[in-house]
Amino acid sequence: MKPELGELIWMECLPGGLCVFLEHHVKNETHVSDRYYYKIYHAMHGIQKMPDYYFISLDEAREHGYNIGNV
Repeated sequence: MKPELGELIWMECLPGGLCVFLEHHVKNETHVSDRYYYKIYHAMHGIQKMPDYYFISLDEAREHGYNIGNV
């Protein structure tokens, strides 16, 4: 998944839910699994940087049965 600026994406870890994608980050000094980060805006927790593997597209979220409302 390669989200675009302002795209809604789904956070699969707690607290979960809809997030607004802001930008990609690459950290060279970390392990491969933690290398790629997304900077996102979450309604409850504001702006955060988190590993990209916590996020899926809204289509994937629907396929997995998450209740994403009418987005």
